[in-house]
Amino acid sequence: MESIQILSVLLLIYEVVASCTEPRHDQQYFCRAQNAFTAYVDDVTGPPGDPFDRTYAVTVRRVYKGTNVSPNTTTTLYGRSTSCGPTILDLKKYYKIYARTNGPRLEIISHEEIPPAFEGRIKMYDCSCQIEIHATRSSNSISYEDDTNKCIVTTSGRDCQFRNGYCKKTNNLCTWKLFPRAQRTMNCIRH
Repeated sequence: MESIQILSVLLLIYEVVASCTEPRHDQQYFCRAQNAFTAYVDDVTGPPGDPFDRTYAVTVRRVYKGTNVSPNTTTTLYGRSTSCGPTILDLKKYYKIYARTNGPRLEIISHEEIPPAFEGRIKMYDCSCQIEIHATRSSNSISYEDDTNKCIVTTSGRDCQFRNGYCKKTNNLCTWKLFPRAQRTMNCIRH
């Protein structure tokens, strides 16, 4: 019985570590989120010295997905306390935020300062296609397989094609494509 408990703990530890270190794509976060929007951070509260228990007052700028927030309104967001680290947003900055409800709370599941061409990118995301990532340690090794309901990507997560691509259904196949800007300006050629 004790060995089963030890095995359960080890599996849980592995899942937590893998979820923090395995490559993830922005489209995966977007498709899993209940809400996707941009917002300006107005206020941060929480116990002094405890970055894991922060609450943010934000002014929502644009809403791309979901019904829990509206443009030009102020809402409260909660940082998630995960083993991957605290959710930290800086005052007076704009962020793209993916969030989900947890009871009455709207919790941040992913965030970053608004990247260039963000709006154009999320319009290309196709949530009918899943992204299955097989991690590799080689930063120069990347491959793609098309499938009927997913793109299978082998990547380290640091290569240009992965960071500047998305998965979209074309002719009944989910296919990995590059954003037009990546094709034109970044010398990010798919091979």
